[in-house]
Amino acid sequence: MDSVWRALHSQIAFHRGDGRTRFVVTLTLEMAVGFEARRPAFAAPGRTVHAFRLACAPDVLAGRIHARDRDQKRTEMANAVV
Repeated sequence: MDSVWRALHSQIAFHRGDGRTRFVVTLTLEMAVGFEARRPAFAAPGRTVHAFRLACAPDVLAGRIHARDRDQKRTEMANAVV
């Protein structure tokens, strides 16, 4: 899991290096659980990291998943149900 956190730090450093101060980084559900304890390590000095979950209506989500040309549609649908 350490390599995942290093990759996330790298992605954030890339955006900051391009001068971006506002951007979105996506996390898996598993990463989101561990992120809360690590949140301060990802914040730039004087800045706050805001974590939030994006959601949409179940029928919209199902339509987007089924429109993809991917083999794991059933898995995605199962993971989407909260």
